[in-house]
Amino acid sequence: MDDVIRPKYLLIDELTYELLIRGINISRPHDEKRKILCRALDKERTSGVSLINLDKYDVSLETQIKEINNTLNSIETLIKEFEGSSNDSLYKRLRSRITHVTSRILRLITPDDQSDVKNELYANALLLDADLEESLSQSEPINTSTTFSAVTPVINVQPPIVNCNSRYTNVSDLNITFNGDPGKLPSFLEHVTDLSKSRKISDDELFNSAVELFVDDAFIWFRSVKNTVSDWTSLVSLLKSEFLPTDYEDQIWEQIKSRKQKRTEHVTIFIAHLENLFSRLSKSPLEATKIRIIMSNLLPEYISHLVLRDVSSVSELNSLCKKLEAASIHSPKSKSHVCSYDTSSGIQTTASSSTHKVQSVQFHTNPKTNTCSISNKSKINLQNQNKPTENQSPKVICWNCKQPNHAFQFCLAKEIYSVTDVDTQTLKFRIVPIVQKTLKERTHLWPTFLPF
Repeated sequence: MDDVIRPKYLLIDELTYELLIRGINISRPHDEKRKILCRALDKERTSGVSLINLDKYDVSLETQIKEINNTLNSIETLIKEFEGSSNDSLYKRLRSRITHVTSRILRLITPDDQSDVKNELYANALLLDADLEESLSQSEPINTSTTFSAVTPVINVQPPIVNCNSRYTNVSDLNITFNGDPGKLPSFLEHVTDLSKSRKISDDELFNSAVELFVDDAFIWFRSVKNTVSDWTSLVSLLKSEFLPTDYEDQIWEQIKSRKQKRTEHVTIFIAHLENLFSRLSKSPLEATKIRIIMSNLLPEYISHLVLRDVSSVSELNSLCKKLEAASIHSPKSKSHVCSYDTSSGIQTTASSSTHKVQSVQFHTNPKTNTCSISNKSKINLQNQNKPTENQSPKVICWNCKQPNHAFQFCLAKEIYSVTDVDTQTLKFRIVPIVQKTLKERTHLWPTFLPF
């Protein structure tokens, strides 16, 4: 058992006490204080002369008892969570702090009527010492290398020890500070809470080392109020009341209501942003209120599918939205539209991958005028054909004027093609430009409109 105080494992208040009883009253960075105390303890060990002078430590008995109780409570909390070996940083910290508080209790000068208080404190310190050693013995592996076999010699190899316990971290190692900017206070408190839980830093240690979390204006403010608060919870409440604006709650609600899901934003990230804003309110809204607000701020594609669903929790809403998002991503894309030209009518259309079939056209021929015209029934069929169906989005393009949404038969532009040389017996005819009038260029074809 190591009963030597190691300054690097002491908290700020404990470090200050050890310096004051040795007549060192300074205001320096904590790292320098630790170096100074370490050097003073080395001098005591080498010279054999104690530098402690309690006359220079003028603090009331009530204040000392309160500080000792705070230290004992903090140590007790950490021992309950400790599951490691003697090589762990947390064990060394607890050992140094128990040695410090035990020595401090023994130095207490109490009147005869309060001697029981000192005895109780000393008994509590010894009990914590025993609990620490007990938790250490339970977590230390049993060495089976000395086990022998009476029949066949067996070489017992001790399995490797894998320690998965997180190492202890000082508050100063969190690298988080608050400079007094009101806009940064919520994120500062969230970071401190998350990191302190992940690194097993208790609220008592946060409060005792709170001076390391403040810089600039916030540091000056903390020095002026540190004697008015007694724990981390009251310090956080005071921080919010001093630095946050009076309409902070209204501002958060405005952010919540105006926070809409972006077109390229995953629904999980969007809901997480709103959940984070909800957590910054002094009182968390009801689950039904959260669901209603989140649904109203989702993209319309989600709302149309969720409007008839009964959702009981935000997690259920998130799960449903993720399924809709996955379905949207993996759904087959709409088929690309391609242009097709139907030679039976001379109509250029835009259709999907399935061929857009054009109805047959009936013609009336007039041998006297040598012309050909489309029947009224065919005109009606073409008009109906030009109307796109419900699942189809084709565009009819006139090959006469090159404009969409009408066929050549209904083109109002000046006709640049005409039908000539119709054979009434075989119904052979030819479409030629109007400017071509010579008979030698005529060619008899089957009844069809030729593409231009």
